[in-house]
Amino acid sequence: ELRLALLENETLPAARLAELRAYQCRLEGCRLPGAVLRRAEFVDTVFDRCDLSGADLDGAYFSRCVFTGCKGVGARMQQAGLKNVRLER
Repeated sequence: ELRLALLENETLPAARLAELRAYQCRLEGCRLPGAVLRRAEFVDTVFDRCDLSGADLDGAYFSRCVFTGCKGVGARMQQAGLKNVRLER
């Protein structure tokens, strides 16, 4: 579980991060190429200039999240829940 975390310019390997819980976090310039984030939960989290290309977000839940200038080519989001999510640029 992550709370009030700031991750900058991190590259998270295509590791299993399934069921990750992130609350009030900010990810800036992070890369998650091919990450497996099934059933992960993100609440009050900002994704700024992140690369989610090829990420597996099946069944993930996003509430009150903002995606600014992010890339997500080939990201899978079947059955993902999005509530009060904003996509910018």
